[in-house]
Amino acid sequence: MIIWTCDFRENTGEGKLARLYVQTLKKKNQKKIKILSPDYDYSINSKSFKKIKKKGKIDYNSIYSKYIYPIIGCFYSWYYYFLGKKFIYVNYLPLWNILLFLFLAPHSQIGPITGSTRSDNSLLRKVFPLLFYVSVVLLNLRFKKLIFATNNLKDYFVKSNIKIQYNFVKTYLKKIHKKKKHKNFDIIIYFRKHSNKNYKSLTQIINCLLKKKIVICCIGDYMRISGVKNFGFLNNKKALQIIGQSKLGINTSENFYTFFMMDCLNNSTSVVCDKNSFFERRNLNKNILLSNYSQTNITCNKIYNFLSKSKFNSV
Repeated sequence: MIIWTCDFRENTGEGKLARLYVQTLKKKNQKKIKILSPDYDYSINSKSFKKIKKKGKIDYNSIYSKYIYPIIGCFYSWYYYFLGKKFIYVNYLPLWNILLFLFLAPHSQIGPITGSTRSDNSLLRKVFPLLFYVSVVLLNLRFKKLIFATNNLKDYFVKSNIKIQYNFVKTYLKKIHKKKKHKNFDIIIYFRKHSNKNYKSLTQIINCLLKKKIVICCIGDYMRISGVKNFGFLNNKKALQIIGQSKLGINTSENFYTFFMMDCLNNSTSVVCDKNSFFERRNLNKNILLSNYSQTNITCNKIYNFLSKSKFNSV
């Protein structure tokens, strides 16, 4: 079995989603699995991934990485199709990417589809709904079974006859007993520079909280706000340590089930989410605080009151 990935890193959302999906495949299939990624090739045993070939460094923010490398995966799908090997294209799979759904070789499988109905106001993203509908047609013609990372795009498949699994990312959540931990930081944020990330409201909330002397730290891209402690990009183990030392995480607003949000819950850290990104009115974790991010002062006060009333062990 050959698996193509555009990102298999352990500290990015795309990479974590790919690893989670491959681990699920391994549990169901005991055949040998080879994973192709931009910087390494991997094999997988029952517990972990093993690097078997180094390909060199790659700039994941480059045009090649974002737009050319995914298309190269289509050529590989045909190569392995003619070799008679099972090929699975795991990521990059946003619903707007009609070229992948059109040109992948016959009998190719695909990993969890990603995407959100919420976006910025750029001209390109205004055509996304049209691309979504084209993708829906292609997927209905070419696939009998699909997996979606979340249920954000569920409305586009109401009339589809495809067998669909939504909210695959929820398998990442662990059933744990909440333990008291030492908390060094009030708030933790995972920041990525991306046009689809609604950081305007988040920035306003952060500035409001800083005026209340709240200690805020950030992992990921550098957040240029005076008073925020930036740790930069960390390996997965170190990032989880920082998250576990924080009282509350602030989730982004374009997606509810982010890996950052689930890492917070998995590490006994509460998290605040934009209620406009939450579409399920059941099974809401008690450690999740919902607020309307567009209401800056209300959200800021909710967070401040939560931190004031909650009991934490501080060091």
